[in-house]
Amino acid sequence: GKRNPLLIPAVVIPPVVQNLARGSILKCLADLTGGLPLEVWKSSVVLEHIQSRESNDPNPPPSSPTILRNIIRQNGPLSLWSGLTPRMIEGLFSGSVLLAAKEGLSTLLTNYASPMFYEQFGHAISPSIIGFVSGAGGGMAQALVMGPTSLVVTAFVAASQNN
Repeated sequence: GKRNPLLIPAVVIPPVVQNLARGSILKCLADLTGGLPLEVWKSSVVLEHIQSRESNDPNPPPSSPTILRNIIRQNGPLSLWSGLTPRMIEGLFSGSVLLAAKEGLSTLLTNYASPMFYEQFGHAISPSIIGFVSGAGGGMAQALVMGPTSLVVTAFVAASQNN
């Protein structure tokens, strides 16, 4: 039969690339839909406590809900998304690293370590253990990326509050 000239051959995307892309997208969506406002709020609470301690103010620092109310009253609700650009850049890296590392570890443990463990000891590695180790390993990889960039987000929050 005739071949359809409009059919484009399927492009095979390696799983690691798929996981890098998925992780980036998921992390950015999570930050846009609540992660960043919570981070801004948390950073503001931390900064208030630090300023209170440094000023030797005998009064306790404001409560977390009071700080949230103050942020919204003084700067508007959109100020909860201050630091959006560095947070999206962070999300691109940390989300991709988390998911790619987690899935890579899961594949490694499931396809290689568990069968070797079975050959040696007569028992495979349980899926729960594989999931736990994979998630923890992905989280550790993400922390290596996210730690320094969280400091940048906090600096943006502090700068926006001083303006």
